[in-house]
Amino acid sequence: MSYKSSILGSWLETSTYTYEPERFAQAFRIWELGNGRALRRFPTWTYPGQNSHRPGLRPTINPLDILLPDHQATLDLGRAIANSVTTRAIIALDGPMGAGKTTLVQGLGQALGVRETISSPTFTMMNEYHSGRMPLYHLDLYRLSEDSQSVAEALAIELDQFIDGKMIAVFEWAHLFKIDSRSYFDQLDHLVVKLDYVEEVKPSEDSEKNSPSFYIENGRKANLTALGVESDILISKLKTHDNSYLKIL
Repeated sequence: MSYKSSILGSWLETSTYTYEPERFAQAFRIWELGNGRALRRFPTWTYPGQNSHRPGLRPTINPLDILLPDHQATLDLGRAIANSVTTRAIIALDGPMGAGKTTLVQGLGQALGVRETISSPTFTMMNEYHSGRMPLYHLDLYRLSEDSQSVAEALAIELDQFIDGKMIAVFEWAHLFKIDSRSYFDQLDHLVVKLDYVEEVKPSEDSEKNSPSFYIENGRKANLTALGVESDILISKLKTHDNSYLKIL
């Protein structure tokens, strides 16, 4: 079976949605275009709130929220994502300082079998890890807010060397990556992962009290939104029984 037919079949088999002509047409168009860059870059789409002249992908109607009460849960989410990737994943990772962005990437690396120490690429812009079952790229694009357009263009040229291959690429501060005022990700199938703090209500274990009591613990939450068929399949895989340990909200 060719890759182009297998991705269409996977989308149909794993999709939790009822038949929707527009979504099926998008999947069939991707199948029709074949493999390589054309397979993963999409026709012009617009959605409510988006400029009608600006190309882009429609977000999935079924985003996924996962509770991350501790460090281990964030690692587990990273591992679950990596274990669900068979060909490629592009992840736009967003979240405040200390929300667990680097921890999530470390979980990806653990599942891929990366042997190097995974650290934040704050000062290098991009860290590469090639010791796992597929390459892992971790980019911190904050410096693009200070650099010229030529830096973004040079980065885009560098990414073109591997962005359509078998790999996982994680981009922090992805919204800063623009070419000619358009987001680099506008027509690129990708998964948006937003990490944020959340207050979790837990029952108290104080046995001296006769009545139930509760306390508030600061945890984290991940919101996953797919933009593109491949990312939609990835979210569907995360919902399977194999990942039942994830605290899906």
